Amino acid sequence: MDFSLHALEYDRLKDLLGRYLATDVARELLQRLQPSTDLDALDQEHAIAAEAMAYLREFRVGFGNIDFLADALQKLLVAGATLEIPEIEAVQSFLNFAESLRLRWNDDREQYPLLAATAKRLPDLRDLSKHLGRAIQNGEIDERYSPALGRIRRALNAARARI
Repeated sequence: MDFSLHALEYDRLKDLLGRYLATDVARELLQRLQPSTDLDALDQEHAIAAEAMAYLREFRVGFGNIDFLADALQKLLVAGATLEIPEIEAVQSFLNFAESLRLRWNDDREQYPLLAATAKRLPDLRDLSKHLGRAIQNGEIDERYSPALGRIRRALNAARARI
C-alpha cells in the first residue's frame, strides 16, 4: 500500500488539505488520517462530508482557532489539573460554539439528517458554559465560585490595609 500512497501523492494531498484547516486539533487529526478499504465506512464518511459541505455552503461557521484550547484540553486529561483563566475562557468559547452547532443542526434536521444525528450524540453543554461564564469576571475568578479564593482575597485586602 505504501507504493500506492506514494504514487497517489497521499502526503502531498494531506498537506494541501491542511492549508484549509482552522485548528491545531484538526491538523493533528489530519496527520493521523490513514486510507481505508472499508467501503461501508467510506460511504458513511462521504455522506456526512457531503452533507456538511452543503451546510457550509448555506451557513457560515465561524469556528477559528481558539487560543489556549489545545493546551486546556491536554491539561484536562490529567486528574486534578488546574486551568489558567485564558484556558477556562477558551473552553467556554468552545462549549458555546459546540452548543450553538448542536442546536442549529437539530433545528435543521429535515434538511441535514446526518448532522442532526451527530447533534443528538453531543451532550447539552449550556449549564456548564453558563457556570464557566459566571466564574470568570473581568479576567479574574469570581470569588463566589471559590470560597477559599474569597477568604484569601479578604485576607490579602486586610493585610494591605494594615500596611
